[in-house]
Amino acid sequence: RAATTGAAPVDKVIFLEERVRGRRNDDCMLVSSERGNAYFWNIYGVAQCGGSFLMACREGESVLAMCTDPENKRLFCGDTAGCISVYDIRNYGTAENVKNTPPKR
Repeated sequence: RAATTGAAPVDKVIFLEERVRGRRNDDCMLVSSERGNAYFWNIYGVAQCGGSFLMACREGESVLAMCTDPENKRLFCGDTAGCISVYDIRNYGTAENVKNTPPKR
């Protein structure tokens, strides 16, 4: 779950279109914060954050760009430290990942 220690401004938002098709219980909106964190939100019914993880390569860095592959299975991001990361998000924030284990880099 997302930490409640002070909100950081929103930097970027991605709508994960492939997750919406027939799976309204999955988190379908990805928000990046100025602090380099990714927040996965379910926006159907009562909007709620389903999970978060540090997307930048280290604390204190911001994510400059992010996108997914067409199937919304991989997240690509680049941060202010010059790191480019690829995450496997196919099960993150989904009903299949009950424990919401952070995605692998």
